[in-house]
Amino acid sequence: MGIRAVFFLFCILILSARTVWSAEGYTRGLNVPRIDSENSFLGDEDYRLIASSGFDFIRIPFDPTLIYSTSLSSAMMESLSGAVRAANKHGLAVILDAHPSPSYKLDLFKSKSSQNSFALMWLELAFAFKSHKAELAFELLNEPGRNSHGQWWSFQEQVIREIREVDPDRFIVVNAEGVSTVSDLTRQLPYAYDFLIYNFHFYNPMVFSHQGAHWGSRKYEKVRGIPWPFDRETLIEHGVTEVDGLMEGKRRWRKADIDVVMQRMARWARKYGVAVMCNEFGVYARGGVDPDSRNQYLSDVVGAFETNKIPWALWEYRGGFGVVLHASMGAAAASHNRGPVIDPRILRALGMNQ
Repeated sequence: MGIRAVFFLFCILILSARTVWSAEGYTRGLNVPRIDSENSFLGDEDYRLIASSGFDFIRIPFDPTLIYSTSLSSAMMESLSGAVRAANKHGLAVILDAHPSPSYKLDLFKSKSSQNSFALMWLELAFAFKSHKAELAFELLNEPGRNSHGQWWSFQEQVIREIREVDPDRFIVVNAEGVSTVSDLTRQLPYAYDFLIYNFHFYNPMVFSHQGAHWGSRKYEKVRGIPWPFDRETLIEHGVTEVDGLMEGKRRWRKADIDVVMQRMARWARKYGVAVMCNEFGVYARGGVDPDSRNQYLSDVVGAFETNKIPWALWEYRGGFGVVLHASMGAAAASHNRGPVIDPRILRALGMNQ
């Protein structure tokens, strides 16, 4: 057999042996409070509750400005590594998620020195956690945003390459340009690296998931009581204006529409043999949403994820989208009388342990 034939056969064997990375250990997750100057850390009872409810990983957002300026902050690193150890003790895998402010991201894509500092932060974190063999993944940047001017995908690859030189087997969660939608991700060509998890977020339709939200464009602030599922006429009946824009190009929203989006995401993953994940989805609970509609929506979204074998992480444990209850939050929580409890109605909607 000639040299060319041998080389060709070798290439075929390598390609056929390529692993479709399944990101084992990251199946059903929950976003926890951001580690920042407000000291919003969880206690041991929180990690125990999350694990016993059936979640197998958590996503820990952190503020990069508090972790790194010219070197790693020893105090914040102890907080970060302590949170990782506490979660792992209860069998929870962890995603460490760089989750900065909009102004940080704006500066990141305007300043070369800011990009150098960002890359050095992740390089030092890779060294710091190199000996940590429990389930731990790095998410380089939450929702890069629309101001990246096309720089993020190539810059992210540079950071991946530098981490790989230190820790070749660490799972890295990557995000597309923009705000991490399915469309943002599926227009990208995956990187030539293994042990990557391609992430997207899913809040469609925003007029339902963000009704009553008072941040951002505030166009959902006065929307109240939209049921799930719904159609154009439902919005009109609830006095919603600018219906066409809020419907995201559809006449109605129901489970079948979510299924179509997840099938599209799954096809992209199969095409390239890569792992995908949705590590943010949820419904704002403080804006007047009907609890039964919220739970039905969550059930439909999770059903679409699991039919298409897409791991997920709910947004969030505590906060405006939160699922944890305390004794002051009604009979469902008070009846337990043992600190925090995750709303059992939401656990049922997610198909979790009771």
